[in-house]
Amino acid sequence: GATEGRARRTGRATEVRRAVNGQGVNGGEADGKVGAGTRKAIKAGQLNYKLPADSWPTLDLIARMRGS
Repeated sequence: GATEGRARRTGRATEVRRAVNGQGVNGGEADGKVGAGTRKAIKAGQLNYKLPADSWPTLDLIARMRGS
């Protein structure tokens, strides 16, 4: 349901923020909240991987960050 969808998005946002922070982009603390810092970190990751930079944590972005 809706709660499960939010949990998955929150988990993705946290994972992306941690990974992008590890690449030198300061997206702030990986707290699971999707705010301005998370969106900045996600967009930086998307630009790095030449993906559409819409600031949403997609499964494609996460797969690339994991090296899949």
